[in-house]
Amino acid sequence: MGREVRGLDPFVTQVSVSCEFHPNGTSRGFYEAAVNGEDFISFDADAGTWVARQGDKLALYTRDLLNHERSTAITLQFLLRATCINELKSFVQYGNESLERQGRPVAVVFARAPPPAGIPAPLLLVCRVTGFYPRPIRVAWLPDGEEVGPGWRLNSSGILPNADLTYQLRSSLAVGPGDGHSYACRVEHSSLGGQSLLIPWGRGTSPGLGVRSWSLGLFLHVLSGTGVGPGSGIGAQGGRGVSEGWGDGPGGAGWRS
Repeated sequence: MGREVRGLDPFVTQVSVSCEFHPNGTSRGFYEAAVNGEDFISFDADAGTWVARQGDKLALYTRDLLNHERSTAITLQFLLRATCINELKSFVQYGNESLERQGRPVAVVFARAPPPAGIPAPLLLVCRVTGFYPRPIRVAWLPDGEEVGPGWRLNSSGILPNADLTYQLRSSLAVGPGDGHSYACRVEHSSLGGQSLLIPWGRGTSPGLGVRSWSLGLFLHVLSGTGVGPGSGIGAQGGRGVSEGWGDGPGGAGWRS
């Protein structure tokens, strides 16, 4: 037989328990409780005391009640300042390989097929970068070596996840009909050790068919003092050298010399 309890409003409690470990060796532990989405009470792990986060009677009463339970406070203080930190150090130690891994980007530049003849429209150059880790990356377009600023000509897919836990991004640039500039896509990523990938687009290639790709596997292009032009790069795999890459479309077959 059930009983109905009258006079008690429903409420929701939330508790967050965590700890932080900083590179300088310092650490902090947290125990925080909320009622109905508002801070209610917290535990000061350094002092070993409870602190009311509200000035109402219930919060003050709960604080005083818990502060009288010294054995509970001492146990919680040990869990936050010792147990939690030691566990966190273990996670960092065993997870260093994953946390510090570097995935080098693979990039390809191609042009989407233009509309039928007689319809004036911009040519769309696409720089597809994939396989990089960690997530932060910078991709820019360089006409004649000068970076294109933000504007309607630029469009980006944003950074998207791959199934292998790496990331990908597409950056496109609209180029006007009859544009005579030479274009290159520049990729900057932490895995490249301060260098950049520079992938030129060859104007002589039929739009929609030509593909220029450099991987690392690609080819690292050292920007200092190196000319920007289609068809050249610095090989980063198997020694230094000049290499060309052509294919029959994105992801198609190609050759290198």
